[in-house]
Amino acid sequence: MPISFACDCGKQLRVGDEHAGKRAKCPACKNPVSVPAPPPPPDPEPDATDEDAAFRALSEGPDPEPSDRSWRAPDVPNSPPPAPYSAKPLEKKGRVPKPKKSKAHDPYAPHERRWNVDWGQIGGGVFGILLGGGLLLGGLAAGRFFIWSPIILIGGVIGVLNGLFNVSHE
Repeated sequence: MPISFACDCGKQLRVGDEHAGKRAKCPACKNPVSVPAPPPPPDPEPDATDEDAAFRALSEGPDPEPSDRSWRAPDVPNSPPPAPYSAKPLEKKGRVPKPKKSKAHDPYAPHERRWNVDWGQIGGGVFGILLGGGLLLGGLAAGRFFIWSPIILIGGVIGVLNGLFNVSHE
């Protein structure tokens, strides 16, 4: 490990370990300088044998006394006792609370089925039927067949059926 030191002129010098304790010339000012001894190596980590001896001393020592399990935290002065748990809602000065309607969806609760007619879907379906039918009949009259005409026609029929049989759960 190289040795770093400074000359009197301020120049930082670095030499190998083998030059420790010898004299050298500073390349900047040409004055002789003494190379200091290398710094001592850092302390090695403690051996595992020290840890093993400590572990053995703990494991071979006497067993600790069992702890006293009757200990309780002291009560805080002037504090009311904790209220017992109650599943009932708290009542306000003699008034009985009204049950609240929950808007949350409960998948296990029974639901009332309502048949709603979606007029927007029905209107779109009728438009699809008219457009597809007109395209199909116009193409057949001209001696042509357009592949999109039956697709639009079937889509319109599906739209009308979806609009009529729209089921909502409430």
